[in-house]
Amino acid sequence: DEKLVVTDYADYPDSYDLKVGEAKIKMILVRGGEMNMGFDGPHSIWMDSEPVHKVKVTSFYISETYVTKDIARQITGKGGKNGYCIAYKWKIANDMAEKIAEFSGIPVRLPTEAEWEFAACSSVQELIFTKCNDVEYCSDWFEKFGMQESRIDPQGPQNGRRHVVRAYNRKHGKFNRSHLKEYETDCRFRLVIKAKDI
Repeated sequence: DEKLVVTDYADYPDSYDLKVGEAKIKMILVRGGEMNMGFDGPHSIWMDSEPVHKVKVTSFYISETYVTKDIARQITGKGGKNGYCIAYKWKIANDMAEKIAEFSGIPVRLPTEAEWEFAACSSVQELIFTKCNDVEYCSDWFEKFGMQESRIDPQGPQNGRRHVVRAYNRKHGKFNRSHLKEYETDCRFRLVIKAKDI
């Protein structure tokens, strides 16, 4: 089976600029479809990437870069004007995303793990992840993948001990979930919004 099959070809713009006060961040369209989430190749048990399970992800926009200092400055009044924002604890990053949503009037948020993996396997992955090579937060709590039926826009468990972090260019590749467990603080983050909500 193919890893990912796009099924949504609705007339969405390929990108748009999310404006946050005087700052902006480019949002890239990821067209939705079906994905075999997870990985069952070499090192997969150690990577916590099994079992592979089918999910459906509806079209969304994801920020081209991490949330930057100039965007954080629009919200907090602190920080520099250029470059990536400092790494935050998950709660601070999530709170920042909520404040950006309130400030901009656009319901942006942290990406789910399914959205992150879908984007990392999509045709636009090079536009998004090669510019930002670091661990980054997802909204989901971490748990091992269970035996799941096909689900639409899965969001993970309701609670847990730590949140999911993923990375595009790390040892064993973008499907590695296990070696990132130690990152409970100090990660960067992106913004996501469903295409239907803009």
